[in-house]
Amino acid sequence: MLRSRFFIAIFIAFFISTGTDAWGVFISTKHNLSATGPGPIKAVGMTEMCVFCHTPHNANPSGPIWNRQDPGTTYDPFTSASLQAVVGQPDGTSRLCLSCHDGTIALGSVLNLPGSNASGSLQLDDSNSGKLTAQGKFASSTSGFTSFIGLNLTNDHPVSFVYDSALATADGELQDPTASLYVGIGSTFLFPLDSNGKLQCTTCHEPHSTNYPKFLRGPITQVAETATEGTDAIICLNCHTKKDFSTGTFDWIGSAHQASTVADEVYATGNYMGKSDTMAVWQDACLACHDTHTVEGGRRLLREATDDTNRPKQGGNPASEETCFLCHTDSTNTVLDTLNNQVPDINSEFASTYHMPITTLDQVDSTTEAHDIKNSDMEEITTESYTETLGVPNLDVDKRHVECSDCHNPHRVIKNSIYNGSGFDTQATHLHDSNNQSHSNLASGVFTGSWGVDPDYLSANWETWPTNIVYNKKGTPDGVSPVDKEYEVCLKCHSSYAYGDTPPSPDSTGGSTPSGTNDLIQYTDQAKEFNPANGGYHPVLAPTNKNLTTRGITVGSPFLYPWSGPTNGE
Repeated sequence: MLRSRFFIAIFIAFFISTGTDAWGVFISTKHNLSATGPGPIKAVGMTEMCVFCHTPHNANPSGPIWNRQDPGTTYDPFTSASLQAVVGQPDGTSRLCLSCHDGTIALGSVLNLPGSNASGSLQLDDSNSGKLTAQGKFASSTSGFTSFIGLNLTNDHPVSFVYDSALATADGELQDPTASLYVGIGSTFLFPLDSNGKLQCTTCHEPHSTNYPKFLRGPITQVAETATEGTDAIICLNCHTKKDFSTGTFDWIGSAHQASTVADEVYATGNYMGKSDTMAVWQDACLACHDTHTVEGGRRLLREATDDTNRPKQGGNPASEETCFLCHTDSTNTVLDTLNNQVPDINSEFASTYHMPITTLDQVDSTTEAHDIKNSDMEEITTESYTETLGVPNLDVDKRHVECSDCHNPHRVIKNSIYNGSGFDTQATHLHDSNNQSHSNLASGVFTGSWGVDPDYLSANWETWPTNIVYNKKGTPDGVSPVDKEYEVCLKCHSSYAYGDTPPSPDSTGGSTPSGTNDLIQYTDQAKEFNPANGGYHPVLAPTNKNLTTRGITVGSPFLYPWSGPTNGE
């Protein structure tokens, strides 16, 4: 007992020396597993608090005087096609955290019991032999609403990897930890890496603090929408640098999903994601669509991104579109307040009889989600639906599919705007109503930051098409300019850029359109069909220069409302 009191005295002295009320804070956290602790799991009779994690003698490892054994387990680490970091088995403090959070060892199983030299278990007041299980209103062993991480880390933020300047350069969207005021090696940084320069659980979590929810070291919501790092930025932005639209990089800060003037919808009362009904989407920021410990089966830390039908989801297979459908759905299923739900209902559009093959079941290879991007421009790996090399189409029709991010970059969309070639106009395209009947082929703001292709018709030859046709890539680092025409997004799939010499039949690419529907037995090369060199074509890529006068129409107009005719040569 004397040793235990001495141990407590050491920790009290440590907390006082920090100049904070850390001891008082820790007492009120769920990590206080003593009999007086506030959490759902607590000890029976044991009033000492630190003993569940720390011991002054015979610790393993000695660094944090750790009082728990190594789980000795092998985990399935996070992986992704766009991941530059080398992620292996958890080590360092992350492995210490997992000694509780993987659920394999009882929380009361310690190396040294108070007042003795023996190892053993502290009795806990629960019904699962003291092991951590799913806790809370929405929790299950496979949902993202639980502190029970388990052995499957594929749906959890990667840890135990070296985070250095080389990684930041390779990724292109990470803070350089040697230049950041907030991320770096040692406890002097707000978000510290370990002594080996590795990002660990403790980079984001401070296990003794309640300054922010979930023991986080920074805000879980956005308190200043222009802050890209620091104490006013959402915690994610201290590592993940998302550039400002004002710099011309067409990125997150200022986009429709981030700006308070656009993403002002608030969450519905009692929404199943557990979001506050006083918080707007812009404040939720990254965490509106991502969850660092997401549902098992989800990819890229996307929130609720599986095909499971439960709410909240309880595992399932990857289904990226389900993240978008949290908000972009009807008033019955949305997580947003229906009185302020101004987002388009896209989910219902895909419930139509004929629709693009957005779900895995709609696609030919219906066992796995084919969509797998490789970078922030939403380009995909080479085995997917279109080529990465100009003039060398990918003919793997079994991988053809469509996903939301094939057409839209969710980090870069701009509401009610068009890109005019040099900047943004605050006017949407295709607003056909009594007050605005103008329209054009300029790409609207929802395509901002996407990528596409623009056919070079000067190189085209009807005799050898598509062998010699050149497609100029648009909207990516290796492209010549941003996407500024709507057709550029469409033609990266609906042309010989994707098809090659032989377009596939409708039923060879999945979806709900069987071959022969409306006598269509083979897709057509629409880059060829809309070629402005054709004798006749709809004005998709270029104006026809045939107004009513050139058509010989001098009285009235054959166009139905809201169309007024090609008065400007279109």
